Amino acid sequence: AVQASPHLIDAPFPCTMGTLGAKCCAPMIETEADDENGKFGFGLLDVRPALHDSTLEPTASQTSSADSQMAVRSVSPQASEKARLRERVAEFLRKCSNEGNPVTFLWPLAKALDPVRMIPAVLYIENDISALVIKSQDVLGDCLLRDIQDIVDLKRDGRDGFPDKILNSITSEDQDKLLRILHTLPGGGEKSLYFLEADAESKDLFFESLRVLCAYAQSKASES
Repeated sequence: AVQASPHLIDAPFPCTMGTLGAKCCAPMIETEADDENGKFGFGLLDVRPALHDSTLEPTASQTSSADSQMAVRSVSPQASEKARLRERVAEFLRKCSNEGNPVTFLWPLAKALDPVRMIPAVLYIENDISALVIKSQDVLGDCLLRDIQDIVDLKRDGRDGFPDKILNSITSEDQDKLLRILHTLPGGGEKSLYFLEADAESKDLFFESLRVLCAYAQSKASES
């Protein structure tokens, strides 16, 4: 399940959606981790228009050798973590745009004795960072990011977050790649999406990045 995080994200993610014809939509997110009501551990968010990468370029006074060395020495661990997280989310958005992020969708059929269908699919994040879509020839699953209630990782959270039917359908090698997304439905109720990432590294990137994007989407929804 999504764990609370002390991270603050206060600089823009590079826009990765331009090749799809969308306007720059990279969010600037600043979070406070003390709000106990924040579902994704990011608390209150101040969402402001994104700045293009050029706004991060140093001024002439910042490019001197002495200034650069001082800046490096003064970088705090928290600032380093912010930069790392920004890069992770930007990498995730690049993977989920254009050709999409390849996954294996797990479809537990209704009848108890029916096997789980394992379908090669592609996961996309919509250009406006509002929704997640998993597609093969048809849409297999989709949801608004603001409606995601939990992101469950088998290796982090244990077997209790998954039905036996799903667990029995995968190999031991797949256990480190399994994720579950729990989201609400427009008409009420909840639904789960189960899928395997390509590898453990891709799964960790998804888990870490999607919780940031969910917090962003929920903050936008609360403002409207």
